[in-house]
Amino acid sequence: MYTQIHAWLNRTHPLPRRFAAASIPDNPDHHWLVWAGIQDAHLLHKAADLDWRTLFESSEIARKYVTRACTLLGTDQVEDLDDKHTVTSALGPPPAQATPLYIVSVGEATNERVVYIGKTVADTRFSGGHAAALKLHNPIYSGMKKTIYRCSVTVLLESDHVALEWVDPPEVAEQILDDVESRLIFALKPELNSKKTINDCAKNKCAVHVHQSACWPRSNRRCPR
Repeated sequence: MYTQIHAWLNRTHPLPRRFAAASIPDNPDHHWLVWAGIQDAHLLHKAADLDWRTLFESSEIARKYVTRACTLLGTDQVEDLDDKHTVTSALGPPPAQATPLYIVSVGEATNERVVYIGKTVADTRFSGGHAAALKLHNPIYSGMKKTIYRCSVTVLLESDHVALEWVDPPEVAEQILDDVESRLIFALKPELNSKKTINDCAKNKCAVHVHQSACWPRSNRRCPR
């Protein structure tokens, strides 16, 4: 996903303040906006083989990238395309956002539907199996394609679009993630989620916008407001 680090290197947006100064604790209220961006799609049986980074790991990777980039440039200003080339040649492209939110679907095309929505802040979420995956062994799902979509989360904070893993302190980031998961489960009511389907359990009733890419199940294109 195109992040503010990309925008900084492309000279379309200054370096986010949280990378350039001492961090000020974030305190979002019920007015904040969230974007859930579908980053990739995989067959569900491959989930355990995917790279599941924690929010902390993703945050550290982003901060180290910016610190090394500023060291290479001798400043936090990207003056021209040569500066961008200097950074990307030495460090590669900016790191991708974390994907702590995931959506499981069954079926294909117009018959595809969401059956489970979950979140993870650990890197071992699927290594020991998953309850929803076991439920999909039910004969009613026999022969259906099973897909897992991994989503990034971006929050609008003080006019900045902030990747969830950049939110400080981590407890606030985890609360935002829980609220996003809660709002999506309540809106879509996936059949394999046993909690959060009857009541909206979000602490803050944030507006969640889903980047509705071509891979998003058409029968579930509803977003909580």
